[in-house]
Amino acid sequence: MFKKSDGNALLKLAVALLLQLSFYTPASSSTTTINHDTLTVDSTQLALKKIAGQLDFLKRTSISGYLQAQFQYADSSGIESFEGGNFAPNVDKRFQIRRARFRITHEERLGIFTIQIDGNERGVKVMDFYGRLTDPWIKTFSITAGAFSRPFGFEVNNPSNLRESTERGRMSQTLFPSERDIGAMLSVQFPTKYKLHFIKWDAGFFNGVGRLQTDFDKQKDFISRLYLIKANKSKTIQYGGGVSYYRGGSRMNTNKYYNRINTVNNVIQFSADSSFSNAGSIAAKEYKGADAQFSFHWLLGQTTLRAEYIKGYTPSTKSSTLNMDVQPTTDIYKRHIDGAYFYFIQTIGKTKLQTVVKYDWFDPNTKIKGNQIGAKGNTGKANNFTSADIKYSTLGLGIIYNWDDNVRLTAYYAMVQNEKTQLTGFTQDIPDNVFTFRVMYKF
Repeated sequence: MFKKSDGNALLKLAVALLLQLSFYTPASSSTTTINHDTLTVDSTQLALKKIAGQLDFLKRTSISGYLQAQFQYADSSGIESFEGGNFAPNVDKRFQIRRARFRITHEERLGIFTIQIDGNERGVKVMDFYGRLTDPWIKTFSITAGAFSRPFGFEVNNPSNLRESTERGRMSQTLFPSERDIGAMLSVQFPTKYKLHFIKWDAGFFNGVGRLQTDFDKQKDFISRLYLIKANKSKTIQYGGGVSYYRGGSRMNTNKYYNRINTVNNVIQFSADSSFSNAGSIAAKEYKGADAQFSFHWLLGQTTLRAEYIKGYTPSTKSSTLNMDVQPTTDIYKRHIDGAYFYFIQTIGKTKLQTVVKYDWFDPNTKIKGNQIGAKGNTGKANNFTSADIKYSTLGLGIIYNWDDNVRLTAYYAMVQNEKTQLTGFTQDIPDNVFTFRVMYKF
């Protein structure tokens, strides 16, 4: 019987032979003259040498990927959703190719090169495209440049093929859409032979506009995370945690900067700073975050707990708190935000089943309460708060069946709750819960 490793080796040998045959043309004689000397080289030995080089190249190149196909059923048609994107008008049920990732990584002595693409029914796009160099002496310092995940928090960097919930929380998707950005990052982590190898520090500067977007201002955002991952000798207990910091901003295109919340005409609302110097200047952005993870094996199986909290302030438009990836032409609103998520994951004994409970919230304007949004003052006119100021919370319940190392089945129900406001359409909770059944195949 062949082992899996034997099959991989035979596959690589077959690929190398095909590559060799595609470039190799038999010589008219069995000898080759080198520099007019009488030395002859057997052409078979030259061919084998080339094959060995090609096998070595393939050995340092890895290919991986995964496909996530799913069916979803929403409470109502045409809802806005963070469970795989908004539903089209008149649609409450849909099939989706949520993700189809293909990743190639090539490793050399000093570093690696990675490219990852993603495809779905809406097209194909590049997700990751970066190189990483590590110092050859103590192998502690690395520099990464290109398009890659922002070094902030746990969930943003937790791969989609490993994450137990179907999607990242509303907070992560709003503040870090697409998770990636273009920039350069320094990483510091000692090799395993050192006592402090379990600590890692990442810090870098990024455009701040997201993956493969053209930057629209001179501001470069600073992002940093210091974290640790440890386990006991038997690996039955694992724990980790980190702190993150983000400092950046976005260019303002007008002179009105709504950076204060005051009471005007007996109603609370945004107030503008109308200085002419605002146009062309930078509206600041700052996030602070902390995350923790804990996992342990016991009689009932493996239990995993995770939590993360972020607070700060962000520049946004009147109608949206999403991180801006193009130059906004309208006025900028400064919003104080916070959000969090909590995971409880339980493996059922020694079975292939896992249960998932996740709760998250995101408040895009911590300075006001829900019943103040859309309130009317003495003039009878509603204030200037919008649906972008509404707080949402989501309770997700899921069950996972890990068929084998390659196939995973997930059933997940996301129950979304919004604040009750005085805005038309948001005086009650919107029926926007979503059920997802997903099949994932990875290799």
